[in-house]
Amino acid sequence: MLIFLLAIWLLTSELDLFEWFYDYSRAHEDWDMDELILIVLFLPIPLTWFTLRRMREAQLQTKRLLEVERQLSHARKMDGLGTLAAGMAHQVNNQLQPVIGLSELVVMQSGSDDPHLRQLEMIRDAALRARGSLDTVLRISRRDSAQGGTTDIAQNMVDLVDMLQLGCPSDVSFRANVADNLPTPLLPWDDLEGVMMNLFSNALASLDGGQGVIGMDVMPGQAAGLSGLTIRLSDTGAGIPADALERIFEPYYTSKPVGEGTGLGLWQVQELLRNAGGRIGVTSKLGQGSQFEVWVPASYLVARRYQQDKAVNAVNE
Repeated sequence: MLIFLLAIWLLTSELDLFEWFYDYSRAHEDWDMDELILIVLFLPIPLTWFTLRRMREAQLQTKRLLEVERQLSHARKMDGLGTLAAGMAHQVNNQLQPVIGLSELVVMQSGSDDPHLRQLEMIRDAALRARGSLDTVLRISRRDSAQGGTTDIAQNMVDLVDMLQLGCPSDVSFRANVADNLPTPLLPWDDLEGVMMNLFSNALASLDGGQGVIGMDVMPGQAAGLSGLTIRLSDTGAGIPADALERIFEPYYTSKPVGEGTGLGLWQVQELLRNAGGRIGVTSKLGQGSQFEVWVPASYLVARRYQQDKAVNAVNE
């Protein structure tokens, strides 16, 4: 099309065809050729518009194809990493089996008055948590949907709060509020514990070794008419910049120096919650800290029982 327009321009400018056509039409005015002259004069305008439009569409199509190719390349990379992580998880899990088995055996053979009994139990529990973390890696790599258990969620929360309290530096105040009658979430406890510890470690990192307050509220909550478990974790750290706030859940994105962060923590949290039908949100302002809110749905039977108990309690009150 551009070549055609260039040819018209050369013919009209270099060969004086326009003047010749004009003189010819004036010499034969009885032919009524004015309309033809107007058509010839204005014909390049729609042709130019059509050409520019097609060029714009081609550019947009090329841009879309490049974006799809980038997403496909990223998906292939994540799939390869998932396969690699699954293989490593199997190997490490096999190496943990002797630790778990022998620690269980030693604990069973130790008396209740053994001064080292508590340390042995801590070794066993740490190995079991490590195995649970490996199971989480396998579920993410296979994209299996999580299934909730029948553990005592309230007692587990209390134990986790005690452990986080012990992990706080002396100049950091940790304030936790765990409500009663918590619904059992549609997420294994190992995964939920990993979510909370990840958010807690990020809150500690935001304080950057200084003084501050970390707050955690655990309560029943609803979203889209469904019952579930709501967890809010806030800090009084430096806050998250607006440009980084849009990317914190992307894999491999981190604001930490090289060697101090992998950029996979919040991405893993989001994937675990997404597989269970949950969600996570964050609000933050520079200099005013951040707050993460996690909602995990309860299983169908547990959610229905929780709603019935809530209605009965309302009637009794």
